[in-house]
Amino acid sequence: MKKILFTLLCIFPFYLMGGEGTTHYYIGEMKYTMPEDQEPEHYGLFFLKRTLLPEENRFIDKCFISALDGDTLELLQVSDLKGDLHEIVLSSPTGLITGSGELIGFPWEWTSLHEHMEIKSDSSVHIDVQNTWEDNYILSVASVYTLDELGGREFFATFSATLFKVDKIVIEHFFEDGP
Repeated sequence: MKKILFTLLCIFPFYLMGGEGTTHYYIGEMKYTMPEDQEPEHYGLFFLKRTLLPEENRFIDKCFISALDGDTLELLQVSDLKGDLHEIVLSSPTGLITGSGELIGFPWEWTSLHEHMEIKSDSSVHIDVQNTWEDNYILSVASVYTLDELGGREFFATFSATLFKVDKIVIEHFFEDGP
């Protein structure tokens, strides 16, 4: 369950930076906190390639997560902007993740994103995410919930990541194929 949730966390839309048909690269650490934990624990390293496509009103995020247990998780997420460019509809090409969100700030210069995602697997998982962009880093905090038999939400864990913008050369080899 942690791996699925972590994979989903890595696809958090980090749609907080502006640009005109540009690509940005980020690297950072992901941590998680379970209800019984008092301190966050290291989950793994997070690599993000974000391609901004203003002419298509779209973001494409490609993520790699190198988990502490040695697994490498890969995820591709597409976010389409709607209306006045302050709303998004997100999906993954596999159909595993769907959701929506609200952006704060001027279009293509956003400073915050609040979103809700649903993961379709054996059991339904809901994630509420708050992303904030400051200068050259992104802070993302996600609350993860499972659904009980009656449809009520049960808190599972909090995942957080601080991602720092880096030069393309630092991590481009992770993203050599595809978007």
